[in-house]
Amino acid sequence: MAFAMRLHPTGLYVIIDTALLGRGGPDQLLESLLAAGVRWFQYRDKDGSDADILHAVSRLLPRCREAGARLLVNDRVRVAVKSGADGVHLGAIDMPVAEATRLLGPEKIIGRSARTVEDALRAKGEGADYLGVGSIAATATKPDACVIGVERLAEICRSVEVPVVAVGGITPRRVREIFQAGASGIAVASAVVRAPDPAAAAREFMGEVTRWRMEIGNEIP
Repeated sequence: MAFAMRLHPTGLYVIIDTALLGRGGPDQLLESLLAAGVRWFQYRDKDGSDADILHAVSRLLPRCREAGARLLVNDRVRVAVKSGADGVHLGAIDMPVAEATRLLGPEKIIGRSARTVEDALRAKGEGADYLGVGSIAATATKPDACVIGVERLAEICRSVEVPVVAVGGITPRRVREIFQAGASGIAVASAVVRAPDPAAAAREFMGEVTRWRMEIGNEIP
């Protein structure tokens, strides 16, 4: 039976990582990226308390709603529940997808990290709506991340029908090979968040996404 496609991140998916933010904070960054056309976001704060993350997400979410954008929370399922966020992204060893679904409700989006075919098959079996697969290349955001490369990305894309979002060390020059490998989208953090002009960096990525999805024929809503 074919996998029932649900809403999932496509195109450019920006991870608002608090460890990368400058003086403007997440609010200013979000405003500039919404104006640039970004419509998928993940809020990631590895060190903050649930209360701090809830406060931040509760500020950002109304602006996302107004713009027709989606905002997911990294790891903190209970924060996603309390804030009314659009979903959550879980690490490979975080809460089981079934438990997250029970807490969030079946209409919310749940992503799961994967770096092997086995991880991907397990996440599919759990009912994940999309997979975050990487790190595609070395990244300053997670210097200790395991680099899997584009070949394994392609292997994972061939192995599961779950939509795949490539993440980790991605530059605009790599967008073509990532979509050729079968990914549905790309997730970036430092390449946009730490850019001198985050909006301009996002527009460059989105231009490459549009160019190569048309060239390759990937169906990206």
